[in-house]
Amino acid sequence: MKILKKLLFADRTKEKNLFFGLHIHKTAGMTLLEQVKSQLRQDQYYINSMYAVNFRQNAKELEERLPDGLDHIRFVFGHGIHEYMLNFFKDRNVRLFTFLREPISRIISWYCYDRKLLKRFNHKILSFNEFYDRCFPMLSLCSMITRAFPTFIDSRQDPLYMQAISVLRKFYFVATLEDFSTKTPLLFDEIGIPFSASAKRNITDYKREMDFDDQIDFDFLQKNNLDDIKLYEAVQNKGHTGELNYFGFDASGFERSINTIFSRTVNPYATLLRNHRGPIKQNYKLEKVYKDALSRYENELRGLLSKRNGNKRELPNLLIKLYALEENEAKKNYYKELLVEINSKSGLGLSKLLVEGS
Repeated sequence: MKILKKLLFADRTKEKNLFFGLHIHKTAGMTLLEQVKSQLRQDQYYINSMYAVNFRQNAKELEERLPDGLDHIRFVFGHGIHEYMLNFFKDRNVRLFTFLREPISRIISWYCYDRKLLKRFNHKILSFNEFYDRCFPMLSLCSMITRAFPTFIDSRQDPLYMQAISVLRKFYFVATLEDFSTKTPLLFDEIGIPFSASAKRNITDYKREMDFDDQIDFDFLQKNNLDDIKLYEAVQNKGHTGELNYFGFDASGFERSINTIFSRTVNPYATLLRNHRGPIKQNYKLEKVYKDALSRYENELRGLLSKRNGNKRELPNLLIKLYALEENEAKKNYYKELLVEINSKSGLGLSKLLVEGS
């Protein structure tokens, strides 16, 4: 009986934990994600790496699940996660995690994947320089880490790679692609689900596919990615220990940072609007579901406007997406007017954001 109680308590504790992961491109994120999705219910995870996938599966964005629907979430993961999201989980045991990869091989592998993706959807293939200029330095290892968790930075006077390290020290789990198969089972054990090392997704053998090596200036890549290289060298210098985080877990630093984050007021409508103006719109267009999305959202809007009563959050959430995604100025202004009207009645805090160019 005591053993049964202990096991039940352990299960409840694991469900109380929230695993909150930064998905850095080309670090086996899809392999990780597919296994999680196969073992958790849809209401137990939220993913924002591919917004078009959420659209196809009719999965709500995180902000759209408020004020309820978050209690069951055990796993949050994506390229676009940000520390502001932690405010939605103030009563949870947050466990931050991420995976890193040797910077130069990551860039080249990502370009191979980008070429395959653009070809799949019949888009123009970018040259290596075009791809690099589009993605870097904004999506470098250090930039992604520090931009997603700015409150976790110890000193902004430090070099960028040291700022990134100060953030990672507050993560519960940090591993690399090199030891993915040996360390990921430790993470999955913490989550409370099994891990299969054989189930791999989106693997790019860039050495076999690299017919563009004459386009790459490796000296340039080395000089322009020094912070990422120094960050990865720091990981390697720590050695492949059995710790969940190579840098050790700075529990007091994490607690201090997260309390600062929790003290702030976050407007979920504002964040939803900012997101749809950028990455979601681009992702819809890449996968050619942009027109389908607008059509579906317009139909949903007509349905909501015909109802006298309904979920008070549904209408502004829908209008925000339409306003941000729409390119027809007449329709855009119509959605804006409705949002302004709702904002004046409900005080959504969207006044400044609805000013063009903000």
